Amino acid sequence: MVIFTPLYVYQVITIIINMNNQNINLPIGNCLKECRQKVGLSQFDVMISLGFKSNNRLSQWENGHRLPGIINLFRLADIYQVTPQELYPDMKSRNPIPPQD
Repeated sequence: MVIFTPLYVYQVITIIINMNNQNINLPIGNCLKECRQKVGLSQFDVMISLGFKSNNRLSQWENGHRLPGIINLFRLADIYQVTPQELYPDMKSRNPIPPQD
């Protein structure tokens, strides 16, 4: 299990809010599918882990048509054994996070 500092969680939440406020109509670049495949999981496996009844939401996230909520973003990061920022590398270029001291 990955443990995140409160500052890190705050920074990721700020980035997601900013991305949602930009009214992005184009697909949002992400590495969800690549990270899922890297750990050898199918969409069905992740769907079950997240407690979903279908893979529609997961498919929309992977295709960049929707963003997962903050809780699901952290759950995905934990399942894929990466940080939330690794799932959405475009977040860094849109809203750079200053390095921690």
